[in-house]
Amino acid sequence: MTSRDEIIAKVREVEALARIMFPSYASAPPLRIGFFMKGRTAGWAKYGTWTVEFNEHQMGESLAIRDLTVPHEVAHMVAHFTGLGKGHNAGWKRICRILGGDGQRCYNAAERGVTIIKGRRVTEYHYHNGSQELWLGPVHHKRLQTRLGFHVRSNSTGNRFNREHFTGKSRIKA
Repeated sequence: MTSRDEIIAKVREVEALARIMFPSYASAPPLRIGFFMKGRTAGWAKYGTWTVEFNEHQMGESLAIRDLTVPHEVAHMVAHFTGLGKGHNAGWKRICRILGGDGQRCYNAAERGVTIIKGRRVTEYHYHNGSQELWLGPVHHKRLQTRLGFHVRSNSTGNRFNREHFTGKSRIKA
């Protein structure tokens, strides 16, 4: 099972529990499930589109994050639909705990020994002029590729790099 499949299965499991534990939620439409890859937020509940979204990048790091974030977000939807709570108040906290969450507003990864990686990833581009190599970020790379006569000067040696020095290699820097 992939990370997405596991998250979807967990949402359906928690949603089924919610329909049993809160009879007024039984008539709610099924939740839509979405995924995103950036940021430090593990999940969102969007009432307007009746969607719960999860940061696939963060959720893939630990089962503990998944097992606490899914009930957290589903609890927001249950609280909203039933009118039993709002935000992270006492009503929401009660619902979250019933659904298997810990009732906490934020997930404390350090307490559980989980390292959260930065959600932002930047692509770097490799330039080589025979004697030196240089990795450039997306802004400088685009400038070199689109503007004639533009060059980048290396801080360490003072060597100049231009668009002809691009090797075609790139890497993701987390």
